[in-house]
Amino acid sequence: MATIGFYPPFWLTAKLDAANKNDPGRYPCLEHPEVKEPLAILIEKLVVRYRNSPALKYWNLWNEPTVNASKNRSMLEKFAEYLKEVHPTLEELRKKWRGEYPVFSFLCPDSLESLNADCLEQAFRLGNRGRCSSMLFDWYRFLSVSLERQLDWLNQEVKRHDNRHQTHSNLSSVMSNPHHGGRNPFRLAYIPDSISFSIHSSNDYEAGVEVCDRFSYFSCTAELAYSWTHGAVPCMAGEVQAGTTYAHSRQYTPSPLTMRKEFWQSVATGLNGLIYWQWQAWRGGTFELGDFGLRNASDGAPTERSQEVAAFSTLYKKHQNIFSGLSRQKADIAILVSSNNFIYKMLFQADHPDLPRHANEANDAIFGCFRALEAANLACEFVSEEQLEDGLLKNYKVLYLPGIELMSEKTAVHIKDFVARGGSIYADGRTAYLDEYMYLRKEVPGHKLCSLFGAGEADFIAMPKRVQLYSENKICASGMKMKQILNLRDKVELKHHLKANDINSLYHEFRWQDSELSDTLEAEETGIFVIAK
Repeated sequence: MATIGFYPPFWLTAKLDAANKNDPGRYPCLEHPEVKEPLAILIEKLVVRYRNSPALKYWNLWNEPTVNASKNRSMLEKFAEYLKEVHPTLEELRKKWRGEYPVFSFLCPDSLESLNADCLEQAFRLGNRGRCSSMLFDWYRFLSVSLERQLDWLNQEVKRHDNRHQTHSNLSSVMSNPHHGGRNPFRLAYIPDSISFSIHSSNDYEAGVEVCDRFSYFSCTAELAYSWTHGAVPCMAGEVQAGTTYAHSRQYTPSPLTMRKEFWQSVATGLNGLIYWQWQAWRGGTFELGDFGLRNASDGAPTERSQEVAAFSTLYKKHQNIFSGLSRQKADIAILVSSNNFIYKMLFQADHPDLPRHANEANDAIFGCFRALEAANLACEFVSEEQLEDGLLKNYKVLYLPGIELMSEKTAVHIKDFVARGGSIYADGRTAYLDEYMYLRKEVPGHKLCSLFGAGEADFIAMPKRVQLYSENKICASGMKMKQILNLRDKVELKHHLKANDINSLYHEFRWQDSELSDTLEAEETGIFVIAK
């Protein structure tokens, strides 16, 4: 697998510096013609030179694609075009951005024609001194589109010169907020011929001493990656690190046992392979030394981990015909992964940097649901907002909405249709309290979901303490203590979703309390589920 980039050669970097076109960041901005045109020539020469090599199987288009989010003129021009597509009239743009005080009150263009790079540059520059959340919300949705466009351009450039070999891309940060890099993997995954996902034991795994603590992260990541296309595009576990690390957030060395569990989980998930880094030959510097090492870092000698890889590879190849005939068990349960919600959480974190991990709360909630279902041996899959549009919900009986505080009206319509067809919904008490432009709804849950759940929020009170909940085997889940008071609309059955001793790292515990008033309920917990049938 030959990786094309995405690091420009130094001569091109120097040329961009001289022209003042070299934006800060790890990767250049492909929206610059000054980057795109010479890079196209470089790709042509590279692909033509090696396309007949017997060693070549894949072209890796871009390892861990991450968009350059600089607000340079080229990007702002493309952003203006994007805004005109998603807001076809000035009235609609004003409606969506109406809360941009003081930015849009004074800087709103007179017409869509005057919505250009100059207008947006001024709005961002002045707005950053106040509030420009809705503009930034559209900006990050645009960055996802921009990254898709850039990866698609790379894919087409390679295929122009070599249509025999497969193209590939390895997506990263599956278990963190993907919009830090402007990524929507549910869309990116359809561009190359095959995909993989980075899973780094030193960064991504849960801290803990038990194998299950770490392994659930791998299991959840593999299921997420499969769900990007639900098997329509071949998917592999990629860039799995198998060396000792002491320089990242967790000090960790995999064992043959943990690796063996990853191998079998990859097969069971329906993945098409694993990409391990056998040996990292870097001799200097501090970047990732030791992480990529199935073998001894100094001389390439075998280790118990490299021997485990070899043993499984031999076993798998021997019985490949049997494995190829297997298929995944059908799941009746789906968990919604909301790209819009990720953007909202990230913008909230940017405005409140003192809140630890707030940007990743959406993924933490997703992982909590997954882990509880996994502990109960219940198969589940993930669905995106785009997949709801494609009618994928018809394949499931139960839908979880973990931490979906922001929801579009379209998504709410699909959820109501799902329940009308007999589906069950599990949702937090603050589901859809914001719409897709972060405006508060007149009632919570929003988008007329109160009638679906039979209850609406009367008040929401922060309790001045954080809590830690423990399962019987001492697994801990921590969170905020909150009280939500609900007005009952209809007679509705409110249930405990999990008993306290079944928490298993889920962030919910249910202690419903009867109120003196017959039409209200109070609940104190780290998170609230209301069940609608």
